Amino acid sequence: GHPASSLPDGTACGGDDCDDLDPLTYPGAPEICNDGVDQDCDGAVDTLTMVRDPLYIETPGGTNHEPPAIAWTGSEYGILVNVIGDPVSPVTHLIRIAEDGGSVISDSVISDPIDAAVYATFVWTGSEYGVSSSAYTLSGDHIILFSRISGSGEHLAPATLIAEASGPGRRCESPAIEWTGFGYGITWVDNRDGIGNEDPYGVLPNDIYYSSVDRLGTKTIDDIRVTDDYGWAHYPSIAWSGSLFWLAWADHRVPVSTYGSRPAEFFLTSIEEDGILIGPETLLSDESDTNCGDGRHRTSLDWSDTGVFIGWSNKLQHVSESLSLDTFSTGPDDLFRACIESSYALDVTGDSVVASFSVRDAIDASVFTLRLVSSQLDDLSAIDEQDFLATDSPEDPIPRSIGVIWSGTALGAVWRTYFDSIWYVGFTVLQLCE
Repeated sequence: GHPASSLPDGTACGGDDCDDLDPLTYPGAPEICNDGVDQDCDGAVDTLTMVRDPLYIETPGGTNHEPPAIAWTGSEYGILVNVIGDPVSPVTHLIRIAEDGGSVISDSVISDPIDAAVYATFVWTGSEYGVSSSAYTLSGDHIILFSRISGSGEHLAPATLIAEASGPGRRCESPAIEWTGFGYGITWVDNRDGIGNEDPYGVLPNDIYYSSVDRLGTKTIDDIRVTDDYGWAHYPSIAWSGSLFWLAWADHRVPVSTYGSRPAEFFLTSIEEDGILIGPETLLSDESDTNCGDGRHRTSLDWSDTGVFIGWSNKLQHVSESLSLDTFSTGPDDLFRACIESSYALDVTGDSVVASFSVRDAIDASVFTLRLVSSQLDDLSAIDEQDFLATDSPEDPIPRSIGVIWSGTALGAVWRTYFDSIWYVGFTVLQLCE
């Protein structure tokens, strides 16, 4: 930077920058992204910055779609979208996006044309995608499937049936999937054990289930029932630590008469790859926490060197392998806005966790917020918070259902949005810059 000067008495007077030994560091210097250095000496290091305008991809016919999933292959982004505008036969699309986020490489249908795809999520293994999806058959049965898909969208093998629900009121849905390096863990919602415990309207309570699949798509264990409280569990998430899986989910374990009027509770547990549950589940929340009672509860998990990070509602939590629990609120403080409609996703970038969420208020004003949080346990605090794509009216693009993935140098973010009477998939790339 700007060098220190010597005074006549031999003493030195410091320069006007924050590192005399670094020629690239001085007030007004251009900031270098993702290097952890404050080049321009303004006290801020690597804040999240959108590097280009968002890319909006119209869904077929401009119809509605489920929350998109996102993955990074090492050279491009993959987005999985279930288009549900056709109630007879919704389909799953794999959209490939260039590394700079500026163009669509291809858009292909990967769902089975016989089954109606309802929801799908995926992971990248280093050579192919592992996809877990829920669908219903021509006879009306609900099924969970596993598929191996190439980077360009071709099926590499026939789909594997993971679970099936037949009969009145039976459902299996909302799968989540994780790659271990050798195989997959899959978790989902299933109400097979609710028979005989229906609510007054005939609805079956449901549980969280788990199974594993090898790298070639063969199911390796029988289904494991993770919960057994006859609650209304939903939207599980899963992360691999290198030795075991962590599972998180939301659950209503309340009398039927109060379901929907009381907040959900959030739970965490761990399970070995072969299905052996490790210890009791951990309650992450209680009714005093600021989560919503309207059933829209999604959790997000990611593993770091220090333990697992869990995002839900407006909270970010860290749980070490010894089950020590730290909580950090990620906002927003306006709980009414957060509870009307919120989504949450997180990804660990190394020394930081990117916590992302979107909120919508009663007049459809909306904001997509990214908060960068230190992942160091002695400083679980906010480094930076940025609002993106803020809207003030229903005529503006409304960001919903956020998903994020860290590529190693940048953050890919995807969301679903609606404007001009058309549904789109939104995408952008952000870097850690000032």
